[in-house]
Amino acid sequence: MALIVADGTGLDSANAYISVAYLDDYAALRGTDLTAYDTAAKEAAIITCTIDFIDIYYNFRGTLVNESQSLSLPTDLVAINKDIKSAAANGAILQLKGLLLVDTSLIGQAGIVKSESKKLAKLETETEYFEGSASNYKRDSPLIDRLLSKYLSFSSGARLVVT
Repeated sequence: MALIVADGTGLDSANAYISVAYLDDYAALRGTDLTAYDTAAKEAAIITCTIDFIDIYYNFRGTLVNESQSLSLPTDLVAINKDIKSAAANGAILQLKGLLLVDTSLIGQAGIVKSESKKLAKLETETEYFEGSASNYKRDSPLIDRLLSKYLSFSSGARLVVT
């Protein structure tokens, strides 16, 4: 899937709030080295952050500018501005490092599995969970939460999830 950056008009095909060039510039200004990641990995991280994180966990104020637009932004009250782009870049960096979303395949009802031991001879299973990890699908992202907070709708259906 090609990276299609939203241009503020409500494109029906957009899947990103930022470009790879924006991500690279954002990271470089903050001393974050992304040279270990190729363009495809960066694009995938941007798309994941945009579609699977920002558009899922945050409900923005206003009405979509185009009924058929593919992303939650822009709205008539919230443009794709510096804060939105910074949140998307920060989230993409976290995604590249495996720190944005929790891998749900590692989560049991009691939380994220830290270690598991099975002994077939004795039919014995031992599972240790990370403390405080039960039912978390979104990792803490205070910078992203803060950048987006002033643009969010907290009326019915608000989706800001802080775990």
